Amino acid sequence: WQNMTNGMTLKAGEGYILHYTKLDSEGGSSSKDIFTFKAVNNSNKNNIFAYKDVTKPLVTYASDLAHNRSWNLVGNPYPCYYDTRCIEHNGVITVWNGRGYTAYSLLDDKYVLQPNEAFFVQCPVGASSMKFKVDGRQHEYEASSDASYSNAYRQNSANPRYVYNLSLAGTDYTDKARVVINETAKLNYEISCDASKFMSSNTTVPQLYVMENGQKLAIDERPLSNGTIALGTYFGKTGNYTIALMDNPDYTKNVMLTDLQTNTTVDLTKEAYQFSAVQGSDEERFVLNITDDPTGVGAIINNNSEKATNCYNLSGQQISAPHKGINIVNGKKTLVR
Repeated sequence: WQNMTNGMTLKAGEGYILHYTKLDSEGGSSSKDIFTFKAVNNSNKNNIFAYKDVTKPLVTYASDLAHNRSWNLVGNPYPCYYDTRCIEHNGVITVWNGRGYTAYSLLDDKYVLQPNEAFFVQCPVGASSMKFKVDGRQHEYEASSDASYSNAYRQNSANPRYVYNLSLAGTDYTDKARVVINETAKLNYEISCDASKFMSSNTTVPQLYVMENGQKLAIDERPLSNGTIALGTYFGKTGNYTIALMDNPDYTKNVMLTDLQTNTTVDLTKEAYQFSAVQGSDEERFVLNITDDPTGVGAIINNNSEKATNCYNLSGQQISAPHKGINIVNGKKTLVR
């Protein structure tokens, strides 16, 4: 990050974070404030009336880790609402929702940018820009439901993709995460379809993410593999919470959520899971199994009465005996009570 100082110029199309605190005459927070930015008196002033496609250059930044590489903060180039499905870019975007961050796929989601709104985006390898098609401009803050419109500027994948949207709800905030099953995707991070989890600076709100190779992901597009997916959670307050599937009209498999703390397994395609949690992070409590097996496990055993050989934990480490929770025993997922 680079802090702006007096004499520096804000560039159109770049993204900036504006943070301020102001109290009104009665000592409370002001409900409305107006900021005025004076334009430099040159030909660039006319860019606010842009009526053609806008190509925004993206900068690459080196990193050994793909999920940290080449992040840009890009601003809406038009002085109006803009449907992000009209952006030509092979990747996802992450926006600030007021209390946390939400990742949106340019392929799967209908998200509309507000005037002057900015978003985070990665520059894929081999790319140098993203294009805002002029047809995305609109007067309303509501996305069109026209199916043909949603794919006007991209080619649909010929490979089946199964989208599972998950939510973690507290008393006053709901966070989201997504798993996409695509047999042509990789387990390793891919800029074109995965999204790092941006943790909120507001430590009172709950957070939900997918754990993949030690990385926190808001969107994880991956092959089914063994169907076992670790979920990470953060709870801003001690209290009651709910994990659920949302916006998923069709299910081809069972989506089993196991709470290793309470030894409870539920099928999220049939019901949400309600539970209590203490404040703090917990990246070992919840496991998701996407499977044809309605139980999500190959067997259920009592650890005190049965013995098993060839035991592994969900990290693939061999263990001498099955532990409480889900294990891989003799090649099958096993829930130990």
